[in-house]
Amino acid sequence: MKPWIGVVATAAAIFVAPATALAGPDDPALVKFQLESSAKYDDFEALGFNMDHAVEDGEGASVIVSAWVTDDQIQQARAAGFENVGVVHDKFNIDAVRREMNATVEAEEAAKEALADAAAGKQSRSAAPKSVRAQRADFYENNLSRYLSIEANADGVSFTCVPTPTGENCTYNGPTLMAEWFDANGNKMGQGQLGVYRDPDVSPDYYQYHYSIFRLGDVGDGKPDPATIRIASSNGDVDTLTAKEWIAKDPPSYTSAPGFRSGFMTRYLNGQEAHKRVRDLAAEFPNISEAIKLPEQTRGYMRKAQTMLGYYAVPNEQNPNPFPDATRPYVMFDEGNRPVAGLAPATGQTPDLVTPESIVVLTSRLYGHLGGNSLTARIVPPTAANQSLSVSLVGNAIRINPATDASGAITSTAAQVVDAVNAHADASQLVVASKYRTFAGNGVVKAGPVSPLSDLLRAPASVPRGPMDQYAIRIGKQRDGSKVGVFFYCQEHGNEIATSGVCIETAERLVRNYGTDPKTTELVDNLDIFIVPQINPDGATHSLYDSNRRKNLSHHCDDTSKFGNNIDPANRNSWGVDLNRNFSIGSIFDGFQGASATNCLSGNFAGLNEFSEPEARNESWVQTTFRNIKFANNIHSSGGYFMWPPGAYTPQREPLPYPPYGTLNFFDQAAKQVLDGIKSHRKLAVRPQKTGPVIDVLYSAAGNSADEAYYKNGIIGYDFEIGDSNNEYKNPATGEIVQCSAGQQPPFGDSTNDCLDNEGFHESMEFASGNYGLMQSALDYANDVTPPVVEAVTGSIDGGKIDVRFTSNEASSIYYTLDGSTPTTASTEWKPNRARALPLPLQLAPNTVLKWIAVDFKGNASAVKTKAFGFTEGTVGGSVPATLSLTLNGAPSFSPFIPGVANTYTASTTASVTSTAGNATLTVGDPSSVGTGHLVNGSYVMAQPLKAQARMTGTAPHQFYPVGSSAAPLNMFYWSAPVTGFPLTIEFQQTIGANDPLRTGTYAKPLTFTLSTTQP
Repeated sequence: MKPWIGVVATAAAIFVAPATALAGPDDPALVKFQLESSAKYDDFEALGFNMDHAVEDGEGASVIVSAWVTDDQIQQARAAGFENVGVVHDKFNIDAVRREMNATVEAEEAAKEALADAAAGKQSRSAAPKSVRAQRADFYENNLSRYLSIEANADGVSFTCVPTPTGENCTYNGPTLMAEWFDANGNKMGQGQLGVYRDPDVSPDYYQYHYSIFRLGDVGDGKPDPATIRIASSNGDVDTLTAKEWIAKDPPSYTSAPGFRSGFMTRYLNGQEAHKRVRDLAAEFPNISEAIKLPEQTRGYMRKAQTMLGYYAVPNEQNPNPFPDATRPYVMFDEGNRPVAGLAPATGQTPDLVTPESIVVLTSRLYGHLGGNSLTARIVPPTAANQSLSVSLVGNAIRINPATDASGAITSTAAQVVDAVNAHADASQLVVASKYRTFAGNGVVKAGPVSPLSDLLRAPASVPRGPMDQYAIRIGKQRDGSKVGVFFYCQEHGNEIATSGVCIETAERLVRNYGTDPKTTELVDNLDIFIVPQINPDGATHSLYDSNRRKNLSHHCDDTSKFGNNIDPANRNSWGVDLNRNFSIGSIFDGFQGASATNCLSGNFAGLNEFSEPEARNESWVQTTFRNIKFANNIHSSGGYFMWPPGAYTPQREPLPYPPYGTLNFFDQAAKQVLDGIKSHRKLAVRPQKTGPVIDVLYSAAGNSADEAYYKNGIIGYDFEIGDSNNEYKNPATGEIVQCSAGQQPPFGDSTNDCLDNEGFHESMEFASGNYGLMQSALDYANDVTPPVVEAVTGSIDGGKIDVRFTSNEASSIYYTLDGSTPTTASTEWKPNRARALPLPLQLAPNTVLKWIAVDFKGNASAVKTKAFGFTEGTVGGSVPATLSLTLNGAPSFSPFIPGVANTYTASTTASVTSTAGNATLTVGDPSSVGTGHLVNGSYVMAQPLKAQARMTGTAPHQFYPVGSSAAPLNMFYWSAPVTGFPLTIEFQQTIGANDPLRTGTYAKPLTFTLSTTQP
């Protein structure tokens, strides 16, 4: 993927600081002074200045020292012979630093004050209600440590950008957010500031959200997990959220099942080997698999042979081989093809700044392996004065005799030599001569040794050159398109050398464990699985033998009229197309960002047009030919990501449309099984901030294949970025814990860095287990025939309106109406108003009738459900308005609780219910996220739950049950017909044990009573 990942900066609010006096002559600045030599250092030190540091310019040379000095001290130094030669920080600098520090401290303190107000049940007078919203709180652990990840978003954020020589420097303007977290008993566990996650790929920077990851301790330290978090803004607003487990602590391992076979990858494979591997597997297991030859051959592991005449280097004892990337060690030859000492031809090196005008580039018409590598060329040292420029061809040897003047000095320019070679009838059939890049070729050429033309490919001869066939292995007991299809494909980027191991390890596990492992057998019997081990086999081979290569080996730079003259061999490793930018949805050709259409040397060059590359067309052919494919996973490295669409936006950051909220939830739902599978191998925990839509957690990738899969073919297109740095290594000698950065070319086996031992092997193992999790998600999808169950739950009442949220037993899209009409999928969807946030509650006025349906990703739809809220007074007339009326007659209160005495206390109140609905239900729930279902006294939570029951006044008491939460309220009473003035007695029960701790003060809890109906 693209090398830029993102920026997480510490939040700093902007405030107007108190007036500060301007710096004066007595204020110091950090100034540089130059000393004649280090011998003068003691003399300077004797002046008594506040020294900062010294840097010696070289042995016996002058010394630069820095010191904090006032205006008078500068004059004192000059009088002593020490001249000031530069300023590190002027005297006004500290004022700016102080203002920035004060503003940050002020913002931090304001946020902490808001947290304290919230703990005391107070709201700051400066609060902007609901201007800060907690959106995620996930606790998890990796192999050594426990973490809490918190996300929130805030209103009123902007960026002020100032142009710089390297781009823009954007300053964050907005509130500071502080977080604190609590255990299940309400005890505070910690607090910290949230950083700002921004996208600097647009101008100005784009605010995404706030987040930070906090280390909680060591794995197995016995400390409790967080239960709730509280976010406070420096503007005084506060929000709370329940914390949840992100990844299971010890997820079951697919590979730990008795007899399960794994660990099939023993080394990295080149392109030919990877595709042969899946062909061989299909031949070995024909009962459950087959090899599918893809329609087109790749561009090929091949290049034209080239050299650059006129650019040479002189080998010497210190540098015997000045151009080490040659196909073979450079040996200089004379005209008799005898080895001699002297100059080395610079076949593929970037020249210095003096030479380019004198360079002649020769490119063979045949590819190197087809004859180009057999050619040689030489600018022959002149032997006579006043000779004319001439070109000759002897066998495969091109000889250029340059023109000379009366003294025998060469006068031919590079441009003249280019014209002469291209005009030669025989030589021009073998090579094309060109000038170097944008240079005019006005420099006089230099004679040198014989220069063999070379394609500069270093793979051994056993690795075939030229275009190659690509194959997919199709695995499944029933491969007729009737089963849900899953498509895994690896190594679109050739330099991501560990990725193909994930695909091959997945294929090996599936075929070799079939019939012995129940889970594998279930997957193969009920899914149709397609695996392409390397989408970019040419780039993969190049990365193993030649140089790190992201792109394929196409050579569109040959079109010099479109891309300029970039065909010299020094540019050879920058030719090619980024295959993951060559697709048709959200592409650079449609105005999206994250690729280049004009620079053929760019790492993200998208090609001549959409689908210009056969490898991309092959990948698309799989998706469009086998229409039963519903899930796909594009496996990249590195960084440890699990992502999905949308993956592209315009320069104005207008993204491809987000999928429905229910579909995004389905992605999250699948992520649970995938990430559990990954962690099961060696405890690698992919972080919450690295899981989600590509543009929310990484960047814009115009024309990527996951967007192609989803928006064009209706396939859930996932992306892996294997090779995370989140695993930790404890040095056995020092006990120090460090995080390993695997990169895109990790060692496969033993490494000099113990932190990365066997990294390539482990990545193939753990992400193959992640693929098993994805296949399980696909199987769950295939078996899903049940509509989702969605309920509307009530929360707090504010300003005469009640907050209502939806809860669902599975990922689903929820559509609702408020005007009494029947909802459809064209109705309003309940979804958040910004990426990665939670949907805001509906704020419903009294007498609102809410109707909704829910549809899961499979398309299973629930029946219409209805709830009515509040009441409407009746008027004289012939109709009866919809009425749901609940009147509570006072708040119940327990008698004083006595510490040390086991007792059960009761309290009661009465109520009256009027309902014109066909049925009605009274529920009670605790909307608080702190001590839910318990009485609380500040941060103290009653040990035993609060219980309740309701009965018709005058009848015998019923059994007491714990008060529920807003999401799962306690059903207290049910009416199967309309009632008017129905008398209720509502009772509460609080049990206190003899050893239950009690804190002086009042224990209380606001509760939400809801009267609802399914038959308005």
